[in-house]
Amino acid sequence: MKRIDELPVWSVTCFFIAKEYRRKGYSVELLKFAKKYTKQQGAKWIEGYPNNVEKESPAPFIFTGTLNAYLKAGFKEVARPSERKVIVRSKL
Repeated sequence: MKRIDELPVWSVTCFFIAKEYRRKGYSVELLKFAKKYTKQQGAKWIEGYPNNVEKESPAPFIFTGTLNAYLKAGFKEVARPSERKVIVRSKL
């Protein structure tokens, strides 16, 4: 995905959560941990590229995560390259 500015960001690019653990909030917890970890490593910003889904979507279409999960983990929307694709960030 094309950069939207020159901020030095760390990126969350995809998830794999086993089928039996999906829809239980694990992606939100993974994102919260990613924020802590990247901050410990010296990052100032973390960015993700979730899909904006309104209803149940097949797993292959949401491997980058859902907008709702990122918002629950404290990320904010910063760009919307398309109707379904969103760029979100969190300042660490």
